[in-house]
Amino acid sequence: MKPARTYIQTMHEDPVNLIETIMSALTYENSEDQEAVRLKELRTRMGMLGAFKEITGLDDRDELVEAIAKKLD
Repeated sequence: MKPARTYIQTMHEDPVNLIETIMSALTYENSEDQEAVRLKELRTRMGMLGAFKEITGLDDRDELVEAIAKKLD
């Protein structure tokens, strides 16, 4: 997350490619991978943005969370 947050702070724009990479990682599915199963459960229960915040510990005020929320809209 640090590269994406640093990009936002220095470039003052959303790190589009990094956000796409983050979103790809969040949608990874593999029924034999326990972390992937847990991630799918989080997404189902909390939605994509909620799962991201749960995993990273970031809150709604974080610029990266705001950027991902925009991408999801």
